[in-house]
Amino acid sequence: MSVNMCVRSTAILIFLSMLNRPIAESQNPRPDPSTVQHSASPPASGVQNLSVTPTIPAGPDAMPNRYIQLWNTGDLRLLDGMFAPHPWLHYPVIPSLAMPPSMVAGRIAAWHNCMPDFNSKILDTIVQGNKVVLRLVHTGTYTKRCYTDIPGPLPGTAPVKIRVNEILIFALDHGKISDIWEQDDELRARLQMGAKWCNTPEASAAPSLAPPSKP
Repeated sequence: MSVNMCVRSTAILIFLSMLNRPIAESQNPRPDPSTVQHSASPPASGVQNLSVTPTIPAGPDAMPNRYIQLWNTGDLRLLDGMFAPHPWLHYPVIPSLAMPPSMVAGRIAAWHNCMPDFNSKILDTIVQGNKVVLRLVHTGTYTKRCYTDIPGPLPGTAPVKIRVNEILIFALDHGKISDIWEQDDELRARLQMGAKWCNTPEASAAPSLAPPSKP
C-alpha cells in the first residue's frame, strides 16, 4: 500500500489523532465524577441491541471477559451491569477519561465500521486481588479508514489483515469494572494500515557500528 503519510514520533499526537475517530465523542476534559451521567444511550450504528441478556460464567475475571465479548460481538446487552459507578479509561499519554456506556458503544461501533470482522483473542489472564490483566491479540480485515490522519485502503488493493497486541488492566469494584488501563501497539496498527515513518535525513542515515572514539 502506497501512501504519502508519516507516522508521528510524538506519542501524544498519535493517541489524540486516534481519539478523533474511534472515541470522538469522548474528547473532553476529565469531568467531576459526581456530574458524569451513565444512563444507557441508543445503540451506535453497526452495534447490536438484542432483547435477552446473555450469561457469562462467574469468576474474578467474569466482567473483563464480558468486556472482550462485548467488543467481539458489538452486543450492547452485555453493557448491562458491567461497570461500577463512574468508570474511567486510562491511557499512558493523555489524562484519564470518563467511560460511560455511550463512549464504549461508540468506540466499538467505530472499530467494527473499519474492520467488520474485528476480533480480540485472550492469550493470558492474571488475577491479583481486585485487578485482572488480559494479554490480547486483535485481528481484523482493514476495509475502511480507521484513523482520521491515515487514508483508508486504496481501491483495487488486496485486503489487509491487521494484527495488533494489547494489554488491558481492569480494576474491579464488587465484581464490576471501575477502571481500565490500555497498553496497545497502536504504532504497529498504523503501519499495517499504510502509514510511513517520517525521519529527518540525519535520523535516516545508517548507524555506525564502530565504537565511539576515546576523548
